[in-house]
Amino acid sequence: MNVFKVVCILGVVAFLFACSEQPTDPVAPPGPTFMEVDLPFSIQDLLDSMDILEGDPLFTPPEIDGDPVVLPVGTYDRYAVEIIWGVLGEPPTSELSSMDWTGGVMLTSPGVVIPRQVIDFERGEDSLMRVSVGYGLGWASKTTADFDGVLLDVYIRTDIMTLVIPELILKMVPFEQRWNTMELADLDKVYDVDNIHKVAIKSRKVEDSDCPRGRMAGKWLFKSRQSGYFLGHWLTEFGSVRGYLFGKFWADNDGGRYFEGYWVVRDRRIEGHLKGKWEFDPNTSADLANVRRPRGHFEGRFTNEEGNLIGSLRGKFGYPFCSTVSISDQNLWPTAFVGEWWVDCPDVVGL
Repeated sequence: MNVFKVVCILGVVAFLFACSEQPTDPVAPPGPTFMEVDLPFSIQDLLDSMDILEGDPLFTPPEIDGDPVVLPVGTYDRYAVEIIWGVLGEPPTSELSSMDWTGGVMLTSPGVVIPRQVIDFERGEDSLMRVSVGYGLGWASKTTADFDGVLLDVYIRTDIMTLVIPELILKMVPFEQRWNTMELADLDKVYDVDNIHKVAIKSRKVEDSDCPRGRMAGKWLFKSRQSGYFLGHWLTEFGSVRGYLFGKFWADNDGGRYFEGYWVVRDRRIEGHLKGKWEFDPNTSADLANVRRPRGHFEGRFTNEEGNLIGSLRGKFGYPFCSTVSISDQNLWPTAFVGEWWVDCPDVVGL
């Protein structure tokens, strides 16, 4: 990306945020109105499936101008925010022209926006950038028949008094919207930009907890219609890799469906065992002959190596793989899984 192009993009981002350069003004000027529509299952599924990117060592947090974004000392509320834009459903049969989504996000009160992962950014075409106005993050992005997106950690200072409820403003060339912190605590929205393009956002407030908890993500692979194996990453609450998990799942002659496996720390030492039950979702037939991607859920318990019960886990399988994952065995029905684990407090044993 040449210098002239970078300067032009920075100019566009600065212009978009110029009207928002008054973060303490209690009366914000009204922006354009975009139609909020019901969140289709396909887009909710897409938003959920992107969570698998968090904490995966195949992906590293993006840098801006060669430097990571750092969090200054202070007290913060943290929100995990995912935004995707572009063609979020089946693309039309006619050829589409390129859509410019250059813009970014900005906070109306002191805070920091840290990028966790970019989604489908094209090298040399799409990029992140710092903004010179307020507290935020900018990007250059263009799409045709696909979509781009970002996963963000949004930190809002709670040790600095403000006159209004803090807001997160999203401004791009064709779109503008804002949400306050009460909305960001539990948000799933999709907006029509035109009859083809949409913007979707998912946001959750990350609550501090004294009880260890975290996430899981990986592969759930059917070797037959009722059995297979799983393997993936055992993640902390904030998406860093704590270790790995692997095991098998099967169905017995009475129709019960079970899984069993191990969780392993990063030095490949077995930390404990996990076991439980899995089921297909009601709309997924147990006969997988005509099923492109079987869906279901699982739940169970995990112990330490001595067999002492530690906590619980649950999750869903049936998500599409990200493009970096390849499956060489064509006899498998490949899906991805995401889930969560938590320790049964207050007695924490073995962690």
